[in-house]
Amino acid sequence: MSDNTPTERFDAQSGPVEPEKAKKSKTLVILLSIIGGLLLIAVVVLLTLLFSRGMGTPAAAPGAGSDTSASPSDTPSASPSASPSDTPNESPSASPSASPSAPPPPPSTKTAINEFKVSPKTVFCNNSAPGGPFPSYIKFTWKTTNVTQIGFGVATDDGINGGMGWNLPTNGNSNDDFPAGNSPYEFPCPSASQTYTLTVIGPDGKFSKKVTVTNNGDH
Repeated sequence: MSDNTPTERFDAQSGPVEPEKAKKSKTLVILLSIIGGLLLIAVVVLLTLLFSRGMGTPAAAPGAGSDTSASPSDTPSASPSASPSDTPNESPSASPSASPSAPPPPPSTKTAINEFKVSPKTVFCNNSAPGGPFPSYIKFTWKTTNVTQIGFGVATDDGINGGMGWNLPTNGNSNDDFPAGNSPYEFPCPSASQTYTLTVIGPDGKFSKKVTVTNNGDH
């Protein structure tokens, strides 16, 4: 009896020990699986954050790069284009434009009456004045080019064929170049008006020009 008793006690104690170990092992497995799951979740979250940051950085980098590329491109493009373009354009444009306008045009070689004037263009004939009438004098000036003959006429369209028959110089005036007795030249009061004609002949033909003097006094 004494030999069987401890054997039975040992067998009785060995029975309940195995379930406790199994429970502990299951608990350990569960804890490890939970910890592994948490670590997996943490790794996924970390990878997600890193991936999102990695995608955002290139997007900002091109933008920043474009800004930096724009700023240097503006600086060199403005400074060289303004300085060289303004300096050469102003100096050459001013000098050639002034030089062609400096020389006067060459004189014309055509037969022409450049000027035929009378002064004054109006006179006042006072025939009723005591001791009158008083004479009214007028003066003629003329300038011509490339002519061989000049004639002066009164109340005519042709100062050569219907003129006074005087031999006048190319350029002159009535006080110095009209014949004696016709200088100074007198307006025929009391006429209302009078027309005078200068006619020239030259290689290019025959040309005439007229002037009229009006009487604002008695007529």
